[in-house]
Amino acid sequence: MLDLPRAMQVTVNCVRVTANLFPPGSFPIKPQDPLLRLGIDNTRIDLLRANIGGSPQFGLPSLMPPRKIDTGVLDIDETSTVSDVFVLVSQNTVLA
Repeated sequence: MLDLPRAMQVTVNCVRVTANLFPPGSFPIKPQDPLLRLGIDNTRIDLLRANIGGSPQFGLPSLMPPRKIDTGVLDIDETSTVSDVFVLVSQNTVLA
């Protein structure tokens, strides 16, 4: 299991890169923000899953030691909140 601060870091980074919310200071992300509010609709959910599971720059593989997740457990949609994604990431991540 991934520790909570690292899980939140990966979640926010992947939401940010999927929605292209840069620079971070101009686009604050709160745990209660729905993904749709951040620009991630149902057509971009698969991209968010891919970023979490496979992005060597922002996702779980970027951590030391590298982590992985079965992206099938990321049962999310545009109404999910950042916190919803965070919970799934923190509960389902294993060492690579």
